[in-house]
Amino acid sequence: RGRLGLPQDDIVLTFLGSIWWGKNVGTIVRAFSRMAAAHPRARLLVAGEAWGRRWYNQLLVRSLRARIAARGCLDRVTWIDEYLSDERARDVISASDVVLLPHAQRYGSASGVFHDAIGAGRAVVCSRGPKFEDAIRLLADLPEALVAPRDVSAWENAMGKMVADASLRERVRRAVGDYAVATSW
Repeated sequence: RGRLGLPQDDIVLTFLGSIWWGKNVGTIVRAFSRMAAAHPRARLLVAGEAWGRRWYNQLLVRSLRARIAARGCLDRVTWIDEYLSDERARDVISASDVVLLPHAQRYGSASGVFHDAIGAGRAVVCSRGPKFEDAIRLLADLPEALVAPRDVSAWENAMGKMVADASLRERVRRAVGDYAVATSW
């Protein structure tokens, strides 16, 4: 956290990866801006560049930052707007309490960030969808960690619960722990 300039005592909710429409970062930004006042120890960390440096993805990033500023919680959001080296990505995951995976993709594929997060012993909140079939199976008994991709209220609720309840974060970590070991490289 020191290398990233993050407060030691905050509960850090993190999105890590390329930013584009399918990653659904806007949903967690809206959810955070709604839940931040009720959870003063919550901090959102968004790390990654606009995918392909395309103008429309850069516009998306600017609009998300403007939304946070308009809601008055810019001081509680850390943006790392760059492509992250493997070392820097490890720093981000290590600094995180919860990794957010809000993807709204309608197709299945592996998520390296999911595997890196659980491999590092971090709690996760994933969107329900084909991208996270393994997570859906592993977290079936923890519905707080599985959220409809574009349901801002559900993300707000899930993020708030993760910030407020250390035992929930631990139960999520344990639920994916064996899978993290079994799929370790």
